[in-house]
Amino acid sequence: MQTMQKFLACFLALFFGCFAASAQPALLRDINNGLASGNPRGMTTVGNTVYFSADDAVHGRELWKTTGTDASTVLVKDISINGSSNPANFCNVNGTVFFTATTPENGTELWKTDGTALGTVLVADINPGAIGSEPSKLTACGNFLYFVAKRRTGALEELKLYNSNGTAAGTKVKDITDTPITNPENLVSDGTSLFFSGFSASTGVELCRTWGENGDLMFIHINLVNQQGSASSFPRNLTMIGMALFFSADNGPHGRQIHQYIPGANLLFPVTLVVSQNVPGIEVQEMVNIGTKIFLSASSGLPNTGSELFVMGTTGNPQKINGVANVSNLTVVGDRLFFVQSPPGAAPKLNSVSSTGDDLTTPKTFDLMPNGEFSGPRNLMNVGGKLFFTAARENEGRELWKASKFSATRIQDFVAGPASANITDLCARSSEVFFACDGPDGNELRKSNGNGIVTVRNIGQAGSFPKEFVKMGNFTFFSADDGINGRSLWKTDGTELGTEMIGASGINPTELTVVTNGNISTLFFVGGGFRQIFKSNGTTAGTGKVQTQMIGGVGQNPTNLTAFQGKLFFTATNGFLNPNGVLTEDRLFKSDGTQDGTQQVTGSPLDPRNLTVAGDKLFCSATDDLNGRELWRTTVNGVPVMVKNIRAGNASSNPSNLIAIGSTLFFTANLGVNGVELFKSNGLLGNATVLSNFAAADPLMGEFTNFNGRLFFTTPSSIILGQTIIQRVNTALTGIEPVSTGSAIFGLRAAGTNLFFFQAFSQGLIRLSKITSQNNDIAKLGDFPNGNSGIAIQMIVAGFNLYFTMTVAATGNELWKSTGTVEGTVPMGDIRLGIGNSNIQSLAVCGPDLFFSANNLTNGQEPWKLANATAALGDEAGERDAISEVISVESVQVAPEIKVYPNPTTNFVNVDLPQNELTGTLSIVSASGQLVRSVQSSEGEASIQLDVQDLPKGVYLV
Repeated sequence: MQTMQKFLACFLALFFGCFAASAQPALLRDINNGLASGNPRGMTTVGNTVYFSADDAVHGRELWKTTGTDASTVLVKDISINGSSNPANFCNVNGTVFFTATTPENGTELWKTDGTALGTVLVADINPGAIGSEPSKLTACGNFLYFVAKRRTGALEELKLYNSNGTAAGTKVKDITDTPITNPENLVSDGTSLFFSGFSASTGVELCRTWGENGDLMFIHINLVNQQGSASSFPRNLTMIGMALFFSADNGPHGRQIHQYIPGANLLFPVTLVVSQNVPGIEVQEMVNIGTKIFLSASSGLPNTGSELFVMGTTGNPQKINGVANVSNLTVVGDRLFFVQSPPGAAPKLNSVSSTGDDLTTPKTFDLMPNGEFSGPRNLMNVGGKLFFTAARENEGRELWKASKFSATRIQDFVAGPASANITDLCARSSEVFFACDGPDGNELRKSNGNGIVTVRNIGQAGSFPKEFVKMGNFTFFSADDGINGRSLWKTDGTELGTEMIGASGINPTELTVVTNGNISTLFFVGGGFRQIFKSNGTTAGTGKVQTQMIGGVGQNPTNLTAFQGKLFFTATNGFLNPNGVLTEDRLFKSDGTQDGTQQVTGSPLDPRNLTVAGDKLFCSATDDLNGRELWRTTVNGVPVMVKNIRAGNASSNPSNLIAIGSTLFFTANLGVNGVELFKSNGLLGNATVLSNFAAADPLMGEFTNFNGRLFFTTPSSIILGQTIIQRVNTALTGIEPVSTGSAIFGLRAAGTNLFFFQAFSQGLIRLSKITSQNNDIAKLGDFPNGNSGIAIQMIVAGFNLYFTMTVAATGNELWKSTGTVEGTVPMGDIRLGIGNSNIQSLAVCGPDLFFSANNLTNGQEPWKLANATAALGDEAGERDAISEVISVESVQVAPEIKVYPNPTTNFVNVDLPQNELTGTLSIVSASGQLVRSVQSSEGEASIQLDVQDLPKGVYLV
């Protein structure tokens, strides 16, 4: 037996490009440039800001805000990370915006925002758990918010009135102990008191009043019979005019009449007692005021009159404006009342009357159509002293209009031709109106000051949502949906012209895996409606099913695709029925890329999972008919065997977290004594050794990382709550030892001589730190106040660099890089300009480049590339030229019996050992002498495979 020393040296050339210090992420191609809509809804103005909900096709329907420019139109917060929170019912209370939102954990509850992600929070979980209280009718009153919500007590569910000061403790039910009130309706405020209609068992539905945090809640009796509890007045149309509340209610003897209540004097009296034609009762629909005059639409019950227009002072019977029937949309602009009149059998018209002029009883009619065509004015709104509305004209569809005292003008035929713009959710801000409408870019946010329509921002962009980037040869492969062919296989050479779809459309490729045998690489993946194994050589002609017939004639649902010594291994259902007529469980399969060479592995155990390559062995966790879930392994052409029945009997030790360092496998398993422990194995029968010595059961080990040939991981501290311990396996591989302790450590990533990690502190602070291989000292690399704001951090190692996503105030959530120094921890550009989230996903190092999916709000979610991501900070083009020349392995190899292939390489290298069974450490060293990889060789090991795709271009010594 010999020990490997430096005589094994050979030069290994890596075909990687050189780094340009000014490199920034670049969009590869807008694969899906089809239409998508943001569909903004619920616009509400607070100061100079408009809040609304929208769907950018990335985050679902979430909370947005704008001040009227493209750059200011941003996502405030992605409240429901894995879906839509559907913000709605916006209400401004002294600059704080209250609204309702839905999350899986809380259901629909009350939220508030100050316009920042950090300041967007749940106010109160009124009904704890996933079934929310569904707040509605949000109304500002003084410094408080009033609303109606469902209170659940056991099986009882009641609609109750709540008020809130914006805190969970200050969100309470407003009620009368001895006369509980339910079903509040028609909420309106005079700024001090809240008025509404409510029901109690003893009084029926009557007018109610409350005020302040601790103010009383009182009934105001209107129906005299109701004092005996046998009738209700059903107050409706509550309207504050000056210092008085006007409303309609049924007082009993005279039917429904208009009433006035003066809160300051606590006085209630009827304004009307009878209506013209001596018909008892008046059914009021709308009520507005201009100065001391009150206009109302009401029905007297006479046939063919509908809602008629009336005018009155603050006392006395209303005066009907003759000839005006079927009115709606009463809107005050200056001293004029605008409204829509829809006489039976005639086209609806826009009308107006003056509160001071001669036309009080002679309305002005605006003829919007040249030949009396149907226009249907709708959505009347006073915007900065102008009337805006929508109307439809023949050959133009429904569009935005404006009106002055004597004329009405269409602002723009925004959707040309007879189609309508579908204008909704009008909201006034100063002299502009914000709204949602259709256009060539879908249904998006627009605004107008009356002189045309401007798109504020195209929020919803169609995206191809690329994922699963993997390098093979000179191309990077991935799956994407161009909006025409469905999710398909794509490849790119890093340019827009070189980005194209290959193979059949709509096959939904997943688990893209490259298998290299000698000098030939093949891309395998799962695809098709029946989920079968496909392969590709990078061309359309060379992309198709490996199997023309499925094993057993049914779908296999392959998973766990793993490259192992030139072949593909995977798990799948073999499709045959057992004696009980049930499909047998998943088994282990392998494939050489041919139909005949795709078969179940002889002696496969049941349900293999966690396929992991360590040296010349493929490990997995699996079961059989005698034992529980235990550790198994096989060689490329061997029969699988159980390494060890770790937990005796048919109980399961459940091996998990399998990670290979050289030919040694580390994993966690449960002996059934102290819970989950850390193990190692070299794959020899019976070899599975416990390394950990935790006193407590199930220590929640995680973040398993190979750092310079040693296993590092984290465990929670059993002494200090919220603290995390970084642990490592000792040099003798006989146990573990603590390295460092800190607050909420996560994201261990090893890059060169640095072990990076993040820490989460209170108040939203995220810290990036490192440990070097020379010592255990922690060096802080950067603090990010309010970092990530609830967005998960994406991270990946490329060469000696760590790339990660982080949220900062100036640019929002974007891509960052760290070389392991403070000055080398820098942002990599602002993909989505401003403070929004560019939604970076699917980070993958492919050769020297970093590929990922991102959304810049111009092209939607599309593929991006950061060139030369593996190079160190400060490298310029040409700096590596002296060591980047390809050197033939045959001309420099010191030990001819050692085979290193493929060489040059881009992804991995195989080292075949001589048959005299060398053992020891196999290392890769840079041209400058720096150790970059090392693995242990075990006795009997014939070949070692090393992943080198993340190393920078250059020549290395093996």
